[in-house]
Amino acid sequence: MDINSLVTKSLELKAIKKPIKIGFTKTIKTSPIAYQAIASPFQSK
Repeated sequence: MDINSLVTKSLELKAIKKPIKIGFTKTIKTSPIAYQAIASPFQSK
């Protein structure tokens, strides 16, 4: 793996993650049940 393909891959991952993150936060804001389902495993630690 050369550096160019590594950079391209990380940029692609960022491009994929961003819309997911936006959709994720929208879901959490619109649905408190979904928020609690996602948050509770992290809170119980």
